[in-house]
Amino acid sequence: LISVIDQLVRLDPVSGNITTNVTFDRESQDLIIGYIDLGIRAREVINASANILGNDASTTAYTTIRINVVDANDNSPKFAKTQFNVSIAEDIPNQSPLPGVILTVSDPDLADNAYFEFELSNYNAEFEVSPSNGQGQTTASILIKD
Repeated sequence: LISVIDQLVRLDPVSGNITTNVTFDRESQDLIIGYIDLGIRAREVINASANILGNDASTTAYTTIRINVVDANDNSPKFAKTQFNVSIAEDIPNQSPLPGVILTVSDPDLADNAYFEFELSNYNAEFEVSPSNGQGQTTASILIKD
């Protein structure tokens, strides 16, 4: 193995098996681009007892293995703020947003794994969330309904 990712994978020099050293997390800084390129060099054994290995074009070969790390849906959406206290007038107009309530939600998963829906647990006849869904990071409001 001739790349800088020895902390992620290990190459057995005898069998050639490549194994992982860690549990991969697609959202980690190490995997921000979504893949790992392994550079591998094979060196001819010139003298086994003296541990002399080939080091020129006629005694070495190179290859690259690209390992694509597919995102797992392993992160839940999170609200930036988990509680609000709001006062409203009893005659607040329909479709008015609740003042001071801006819901910011983020899900660090990627692509389809980052979709989420907003759902009110009660008072569905009086309020609605707009928009009703999001992906990645989304800002929403609570609106007054008839």
